Amino acid sequence: MKNYFIPLLLIVFVITISGCIANNVNLQIMASSGGTTEPEPGVYYHEEGEELTVVAVPEEGYEFQEWEKLGSSEDCVLNETVCKFNITENSFIAAHFIEKETE
Repeated sequence: MKNYFIPLLLIVFVITISGCIANNVNLQIMASSGGTTEPEPGVYYHEEGEELTVVAVPEEGYEFQEWEKLGSSEDCVLNETVCKFNITENSFIAAHFIEKETE
């Protein structure tokens, strides 16, 4: 008799994992030179509909300029440092910084 336990266990595992991640979407965060973001730049996975907050954090001598955004993050105000939105699809957001003008 063949051992069907291992393949069956693998199938159950794959179905279970697929069900757990089926409603997940990703958010890719980037930052130009002169600053970073909170959370830090990277790719994050969230449940669809989850409320997210991304904050632009300029380095000394720089200031936040604007967001570049695609997907759910389109709801963010272009030049506000705090971006809050409900993620409903795979999305991208990048914080852009410029050097402060010296007086």
